[in-house]
Amino acid sequence: MLKIMLPLAFMLMMPKLKFYHPPLLFSLSIMFMTTFTNMNMKLMLTNFFLMDFMSSALIILTLWISALMLSVMLPNITKPLSLLTLLLATTTTLTFSMNNILMFYIMFELSLIPIIMMILFLGYQPERIQAATYMLLYTVAASLPLFISIIFLYMKNNHLNFFFMNTTLPQTPNAMIWSITISLAFMVKMPIYSVHLWLPKAHVEAPTAGSMILAALLLKLGGFGLLRLLSSFPLLMHPITPVMFAITSWGAAITALLTVRQTDFKSLIAYSSVAHMSMTLASMLTMSKWGWAGTYITMMTHGLCSSALFALAGMTFSITNTRSILITKGQIMILPKMAIWWFIFAASNMAAPPFMNLAGEIMIFSAIMSKSLAFMISIFLASFLSALYNLHLYTSMNHGSLPKYSNPTMNHPQTHYTSLYLHLLPLIFLSLKPEILLW
Repeated sequence: MLKIMLPLAFMLMMPKLKFYHPPLLFSLSIMFMTTFTNMNMKLMLTNFFLMDFMSSALIILTLWISALMLSVMLPNITKPLSLLTLLLATTTTLTFSMNNILMFYIMFELSLIPIIMMILFLGYQPERIQAATYMLLYTVAASLPLFISIIFLYMKNNHLNFFFMNTTLPQTPNAMIWSITISLAFMVKMPIYSVHLWLPKAHVEAPTAGSMILAALLLKLGGFGLLRLLSSFPLLMHPITPVMFAITSWGAAITALLTVRQTDFKSLIAYSSVAHMSMTLASMLTMSKWGWAGTYITMMTHGLCSSALFALAGMTFSITNTRSILITKGQIMILPKMAIWWFIFAASNMAAPPFMNLAGEIMIFSAIMSKSLAFMISIFLASFLSALYNLHLYTSMNHGSLPKYSNPTMNHPQTHYTSLYLHLLPLIFLSLKPEILLW
């Protein structure tokens, strides 16, 4: 237990330490990497804490992204931003390491508070109030049925330990209601198509730091929660699997089509996250080892890739003062380094080789088609449109004639490019050592 509690206590003490936060978070992530060397076994199983393969890798991602988020905000890091970042990293780490379903639910919902405060107090425009309201209404309304389901589980089992549940699904028609109530909160948090409207608004109104951590970490809480529940209740989604297959596979294609027509580059990146998360849920529902491995690989690589894209979006906005793809053109002439970074992470987002995203998508597609060939057209369409909108994002922003207002002398601090390197290094490492994310 000390392996979890000591880093968390250290994170909470950071605001009082006269050190620099990103190096401390990097040190914590490296400590986790070296401590949990054999992640294929359950290293810790108590009434409240569990550390296994899924949770340890996501905790490392949490600490890594939190440090990168603070480094991107240099030299404008404020004390409120540091406190909110550390609070969010702490609640997310606790969520990934909880073995008690009620405590998992509490930490799952507490993680919303820092990101909503980031949107409200650190956002740029008056519309941030509407974005925070959307986010709060969607997530709270979906989480109330989950809380009722947790009470039902306790009444049936007299405990709330994930790995000792022995509850069978109620007989139909109650089985469908049970499946929806217990899984809806996680599907909204991912989010999948049809319950995704809060995400583009939140990303557009959030500061760069908020967008990075929202895309990289908070969206993964939904997928992680479903993986945990499906491990305990393999038949949890069985009554609604055919319907959810149709919604997620065709929803990914429809969302990709909506992504192509976006003119705001932050909104475009946000919609691409919805398409990716919809595909991961479809793969998860196959209940196959291959599909779950593809889901986990995509979650990890998407966390790094989407965080880097939002960092680039923030850098571009700080120079051009606009998020419009139609206005931001010709950046390759004045910022060739940034154009290269846009190309690298757009290629990663479309799952081009040699990035590990490609292996994740291949595993997802093969798992879905092994379950049903009826969705072959939808997943191929989603894959094609993914390449289309990423190429559209890169070419529209970096090629073409230079706008009249552009300044040939504009540039970024070197720390911004360092943070992009530190997004890229894990992606390259995972491409060279893919067995790390397989179990």
